Amino acid sequence: IAQRRAADPVLHPELLRSIELRLVGVIALGTGFSEAGMVFLPSIAIAALQVPETTASFMMVPLVSALIIGAPTAGRLSDKFGPKRVIQTGLVLTVLGQLLFGFATLNFTSFLGAGVLVGFGLSALIAPLRFVVIREVSETQRGAGQGLLVTCLGIGRLAGAAMVGGVAASSADLTSGYQRALLLVAGLMSVAVIVSAALKSRQAADRSA
Repeated sequence: IAQRRAADPVLHPELLRSIELRLVGVIALGTGFSEAGMVFLPSIAIAALQVPETTASFMMVPLVSALIIGAPTAGRLSDKFGPKRVIQTGLVLTVLGQLLFGFATLNFTSFLGAGVLVGFGLSALIAPLRFVVIREVSETQRGAGQGLLVTCLGIGRLAGAAMVGGVAASSADLTSGYQRALLLVAGLMSVAVIVSAALKSRQAADRSA
């Protein structure tokens, strides 16, 4: 309401009238939740694998490596196949990784494998989501469009960190608490998978351009 009344709004209300941008916002919220969940991986490694606190962060190396490798690849695949397919693939990989964290008996193999899946999944989301935003807004609104995406990601990260930490802390067993929390995140990301089906295909976007 405040933005509608502003003479020069920071977040233009017209952006939210775009169905495509609303879909991107929902997917970005889910992405933020997933990113927040991954912040707890060192704590999960300490609780489930008895990894020393001084080296627990190294358990994220496979995930981070997957992010580094996957991010530029996702950009090239978006140019070739369109962002919708890449986003859907990334969402599915992320959900699979979180399900593995949640259901598997955690050992070094399952932990690192799930991290790689989530890493490749998350790497396939950010650039294609930005591509959709740029495609859907005018040149003068591109900054505001990117701001909307960043805001949704930030809200997801904050809410996700609170949710995962709260669910884990409320459990008698810390490992099972973290696993339940990541399963909840996987459920939320499954909603994003369904929502992504409504994104424009490459052909539809080209026709409306």
